[in-house]
Amino acid sequence: MCKMVYAWSNNTVFLRHACQVIALAGKMGVSAAYSMIFVFSTELIPTVVRNMGLGVVSTAAHISTIICPYVIYTGVYSKILPYLVFGTISIMAAAITMLLPDTRNSKLPDLIRQAKTIRGCCCPKETAAAQPQLKRL
Repeated sequence: MCKMVYAWSNNTVFLRHACQVIALAGKMGVSAAYSMIFVFSTELIPTVVRNMGLGVVSTAAHISTIICPYVIYTGVYSKILPYLVFGTISIMAAAITMLLPDTRNSKLPDLIRQAKTIRGCCCPKETAAAQPQLKRL
């Protein structure tokens, strides 16, 4: 984004301020998304496995922060590559987030079977009534 601002303007004072605003807006968005991971994921995960699920979410978030400098280092080979990687991952995450169920005004699930299914999931939810009964001989 800052490179686009550089291309459109000849005023160096405007460039410096515009890049600072864009960078701070990006940092604010990343911080908000990172904090919402923990809020939203606890609403989706049932109580009996919530600690384990929150640990998995936290581990995934920390692994991504470990990998981030290496992705930035790929800018040595191609200046646009880090932007492509981060942009592609962000768009994919936003698209996958659309599949998550809406939790507004709903009770938090206590048991695993009370958890809402993910939209578009090809796994049908089986109930006790739908399972075949074994016949006694």
